[in-house]
Amino acid sequence: MTTPLDNYLAAVPADKTSLTDDERIENIVPLPPPEHLIRFFPIQGTPVESLISETRRSVRQILHGRGDRLLVVM
Repeated sequence: MTTPLDNYLAAVPADKTSLTDDERIENIVPLPPPEHLIRFFPIQGTPVESLISETRRSVRQILHGRGDRLLVVM
């Protein structure tokens, strides 16, 4: 005996995960793991590394109340 859910699952692509998936999505492309990005785009000794360090320091100061800025996380 088949259920309506069985019929639905048999008729949808394998990447569809539930009945509530957004039907307007045409394609899903998996992101590479962080380890691959770190290996292919090294930042050690670059201005990007300095920017990240300074930004982290600024966030720590805000979180510890040493500053008058507001941190908004979305």
